Amino acid sequence: IRNVARVISTAVAALILLFAVGQWISELAAGRFTQEWRLSTTGMVVYVILIALGSGLGWWRENMGGTILIIAGLGMLLAVFFFMAPHDYWGLLIFSLPFLLSGVLYLIYWKRSKHTKGMKRIGVVPIDTP
Repeated sequence: IRNVARVISTAVAALILLFAVGQWISELAAGRFTQEWRLSTTGMVVYVILIALGSGLGWWRENMGGTILIIAGLGMLLAVFFFMAPHDYWGLLIFSLPFLLSGVLYLIYWKRSKHTKGMKRIGVVPIDTP
């Protein structure tokens, strides 16, 4: 479960980071970056920071990374739902679903591993372990 969450969050976060940074570089080169700064630009910066932070933390701290990814996914879900045209729901799925899915998978893995680690600490082997 953890590896699936890692692949999904890392691949999609890298793709979005690549596009966002490329867009910001082109805006900076054209001299329009600071002149056309809007609420949507601030929201996208916060979103990119959250997905980078959540994807990175998810590799070591599944509970924190998963929680941050779910927050980023829900935030983008609400932003796209309220600010995009009704026919642009593909954007809603592309920008929020991978992070919601990987965040939930991280939290499922964390919950299961927390239980297993606690049992190993006290010397009990879980029944479902071969």
